[in-house]
Amino acid sequence: MKQYKPAAFMLASLLLVSCGTTAPLSDVTETSDNSDSIVSDAQFDSEPTPDIPDDLDFEGETITILYRDEMKNEFWTEEVNGEVVNDAVFSRNAAVEDRLNCLLEYIPNTSTDWYGGYQGGISNNILAGDEAYDIISGPSFHIPTLIVDGYLYDLSTVDYVDFNQPWWTQSLLETTSFGGKIYLVSGDISLGMIKYLHCTYFNKRLASDYGIEDLYQTVLSGKWTVDKMNELCTDRTTDLNGDGQITLNDDSFGYVITNTTLWRAYIDALGVNYLHIGSDGYPEFDFSDSRSFEVCDLFTKWVGPGSSKDIIIGQGNDSTYEIFKSGRALFVMGRFVDSETTYREMTDDYGILPIPKWDESQDYHVTINGSESTFGIPVNSSKTDRLGAVLGLLAYESSKTVTPAYYEEALKIKYTRDDTAAQIIDIIKNGARFNPTVQMSKLLGGTDYYIIECAVAGSSLATKFASIEKSMTAKLDEVLE
Repeated sequence: MKQYKPAAFMLASLLLVSCGTTAPLSDVTETSDNSDSIVSDAQFDSEPTPDIPDDLDFEGETITILYRDEMKNEFWTEEVNGEVVNDAVFSRNAAVEDRLNCLLEYIPNTSTDWYGGYQGGISNNILAGDEAYDIISGPSFHIPTLIVDGYLYDLSTVDYVDFNQPWWTQSLLETTSFGGKIYLVSGDISLGMIKYLHCTYFNKRLASDYGIEDLYQTVLSGKWTVDKMNELCTDRTTDLNGDGQITLNDDSFGYVITNTTLWRAYIDALGVNYLHIGSDGYPEFDFSDSRSFEVCDLFTKWVGPGSSKDIIIGQGNDSTYEIFKSGRALFVMGRFVDSETTYREMTDDYGILPIPKWDESQDYHVTINGSESTFGIPVNSSKTDRLGAVLGLLAYESSKTVTPAYYEEALKIKYTRDDTAAQIIDIIKNGARFNPTVQMSKLLGGTDYYIIECAVAGSSLATKFASIEKSMTAKLDEVLE
């Protein structure tokens, strides 16, 4: 296993284009059997294995894999160092190399310019007939542009990738595959599928000071809703320094959201449905979706003009993290990975909750935000007869080693502060979903921002929808042609 010097461009991969019928997503609840989980449970009654011939031999061939430099730790590591996740990644790669008699060469890309750097580099290589990368990976939020431009290979025609296996994320396939064509995959192969799931952190000291009931029991009894959160956040803003102004740097709040983009995590939690997969398997708009208007009204009360500032939008990760770390917010929106990288040394104890749901009749869900890695093969590849084996084995070995190392040992034990948190983490993971509102956003011109945009501005969502309905419907039709 070795690494090249940073490539001059980045890249990505996800969605799929073409048309047909897909099965509807099944509901995922806190009592789910995890059949629709984003990663496998790593425990099976009879363990499935990849259907790869025993005599498949790459004869020492090098397989190049492009990845985002900031995701390096989930792709490869130089050596075993005793850290459980690091060693699992090393073991996974070694197992794949040994099984196929190949060398995995991971190529980092450091570009932050998706369209000019990452995508431009990929497309230029393909158009020039170069095969610089055998497998490409990138964030699901950006991928559809590569598919529509015809730069990715249809994985449904590739040997050794069985999409029915538990290490592939079914909700991604169901949300983004049309006509049986599949251009990107993810699941256990992407550690970020778990690490970047959104959740709600709460400060246990403040909850006790405010006389708040057991929040874990609120979740487990199905009562953790946006109304409950709103109730608990009301009148929590305090002018700590007494200067007569409420500022992020000096005062305390009920709930802090890192930035406006993170509202995406609420799409499935609240049942927003203005862009969804229709009964015929095609994505479709419903600009009359009543829940969208209700959610916009809620968010306007939370963060719109004249709001109380009990719930406030921060100014990026660092400022938001500091508010919560310093004990100045009851709740903060975050990701699982924050318990590892940000709050591990926090003085106050904290707990983890799901994104609140709309009402008690729903199950808990969270929309996957697009940061996780998805994987594809360039359309001009001459190795498609065997690259499926690499993808399949990477995912399979990850399900045996990397996923349980991070999820069961690191996240649930090492990075949490109480036993019940592990149960809540399961609920969040089992309710995670891909949603076309996010996955098709870059392709359609920002479909995921309509509600939060109107809420922050205090403007009419009905007016916004009326102004874009014709153009967005036409753009979607064009994509699906």
